[in-house]
Amino acid sequence: MDLMLAGGSVGPNGRLQGRIEVSRALGDHQFKKVGLIATPDIHSFELTKKDHFVILGCDGLWGVFGPSDAVEFVQKQLKETSSASVVVRRLVKEAVRERRCKDNCTAILIVFKHC
Repeated sequence: MDLMLAGGSVGPNGRLQGRIEVSRALGDHQFKKVGLIATPDIHSFELTKKDHFVILGCDGLWGVFGPSDAVEFVQKQLKETSSASVVVRRLVKEAVRERRCKDNCTAILIVFKHC
């Protein structure tokens, strides 16, 4: 069922029915009636030597970091330490303490080790 045909809408702030982030709405039974489905979009691609890491973050992180800012921050931190856990803690700390994130702030950093 199409979200719009079912009477649902995603607003300019990315929230379903103006209430909940779409990515957090998966599995919320109350939104099924407006066309929300839990079928994921799956994309696959080959990693190259140019691919160094992936940052997964919640809306709180992306509310205070632009994608290129976050990449730049992580690249700089990885030059200081090879520990992904240290770097991701610094990223979240920067978001909350320095950039004043007022939402929940969660991040996962996956660093690729190329053979």
